[in-house]
Amino acid sequence: MDVVMNAGLEAVLLFGAAIAAGMINAIAGGGGLLVFPALLLSGVSPISANATGAAGIWVGMVISGVAYRAELKSVANRLGPVTLSSLSGGALGAWLLLNFSDEGFSFIVPYLVALGTLLFAISEPLKRKMTSANVMRPPIAEQGDKPKLNQPMLVYPQGLISTYGGFFGGGAGILMLSLLTLTNPGKLQTLQAVKVWMAICINAAALGYFVFVDVINWPYAALVAAGTSSGGYSSAYFANKVSAVWLRHFVIVTGVVLSIYFFLSTY
Repeated sequence: MDVVMNAGLEAVLLFGAAIAAGMINAIAGGGGLLVFPALLLSGVSPISANATGAAGIWVGMVISGVAYRAELKSVANRLGPVTLSSLSGGALGAWLLLNFSDEGFSFIVPYLVALGTLLFAISEPLKRKMTSANVMRPPIAEQGDKPKLNQPMLVYPQGLISTYGGFFGGGAGILMLSLLTLTNPGKLQTLQAVKVWMAICINAAALGYFVFVDVINWPYAALVAAGTSSGGYSSAYFANKVSAVWLRHFVIVTGVVLSIYFFLSTY
């Protein structure tokens, strides 16, 4: 009976974290920083928790990609280099992850959570800076109407970011958007759409490998997918009632607390 009750509480905890993550992803971003620790606290092993969370959250990524379909269609013939870079890096990151032992991965989990939190914390100032730089650029017609997306200074660093994304991924989105903005002129909305596409590719490659080696906890992945989808859907209602700034602070504080917890419990 106690085992059943504990399992039920873990499922409730995970589903609640997934709903919150879906809402936060839709309004402010960074919800993945809640799902991974929730899976760990639910008793899922570290490597399986990483793979399971990625599987559950990927559904929301695909939905985001559909929302950006018009922007993506406008650069579809230029996506080849970054697609290949993202797929290969994501697969490599997944391979590296699965060549860790759970004990070895547990050792670096506190650093990964702390890094993801740091990247999330600086994402908003970086976004404002990128938006300002985008506004100050000359009109799009003077630069070429669309980003090129084939520069070596984009493709090769994207491979490194994709490897990190397949391995863990917390904060990879802001790294990709920063890289795109530094290497390509064009509308920020278009670059955001390309970033979403690259994230989908990274996670698709990683998930393919995770499925092949059977490391995903599918019941929990389904729970995460249901929770993040529900949270994302309900975000339209809460967006006008909850400040995005408050949500960002909530994610940052939660990330700091979890980082400290994992450092103390690991070391």
